[in-house]
Amino acid sequence: MYAFCVPGSLSRFWAVVLTLAVMAAGCTSVVTVGRRVLPKPKPKPVPVSVLVFDTAGNAVSLADITIAGEPVGNGEEFGVLPEDFPLTVTVSADGYHPTSLSVAEPPQTPVRVRLAPVVFQGRIVTASGDALSDATVRLGDLGTTTGADGTFELLPAVAGTVSVERPAWMPVEVEWDGAETLLEITLEPRIVRATHAIMWLPGKDLWEPFLDLASRTEINAMVLDIKDESGLIAHRSEVPLALEVGAVAGSYALDE
Repeated sequence: MYAFCVPGSLSRFWAVVLTLAVMAAGCTSVVTVGRRVLPKPKPKPVPVSVLVFDTAGNAVSLADITIAGEPVGNGEEFGVLPEDFPLTVTVSADGYHPTSLSVAEPPQTPVRVRLAPVVFQGRIVTASGDALSDATVRLGDLGTTTGADGTFELLPAVAGTVSVERPAWMPVEVEWDGAETLLEITLEPRIVRATHAIMWLPGKDLWEPFLDLASRTEINAMVLDIKDESGLIAHRSEVPLALEVGAVAGSYALDE
């Protein structure tokens, strides 16, 4: 601790000189000038901000950022005292691997952090293990189609329900736990077991027995004639040419 007492016989000029000299020397405590005690100036906080990107250089806007344990917004300035360096910056975001880094000294520009995405890889196959191409795979807001070898890749991926669809195959849903290992998903072929119904059945109260048959057996489809050999249409068609030639004898609405 240093204390300087300036006698009243000294001029104000010398008092100021002594005060400035002490401040320039980095005085670690208070300075006494006459009867006034001057407090040590408080250090000015250093503004620190963080910008988050993925490994491809795209901005990751919805990221959780903490600087020295305090949450801050993406690109938002946060005041840090010089003596608090080095400080730790931690960043996380849905679909990305979290990371942290140490900032050794006050940065002159925003701290740039890159997050590696979580990658979901899989393969769509038949029960015998054959690859299924052109299958549609969805996970949350992400979607893609499988290649010739049945594989797919989605990123940045968050654990959740995976849905897979392909024409002529039964759709399936599976849960993905977020593990970055190849997930193999099997599709079963869509097998149609149908019975034939003549075109007039829906309009003659004979439809229910067919539906009852389907509910009790393996029948899962109906083949319904909608036009006979003469060109007569049994449902209420709105096809202009059919109406023009008088081919519509419709007694029911096809969509119903």
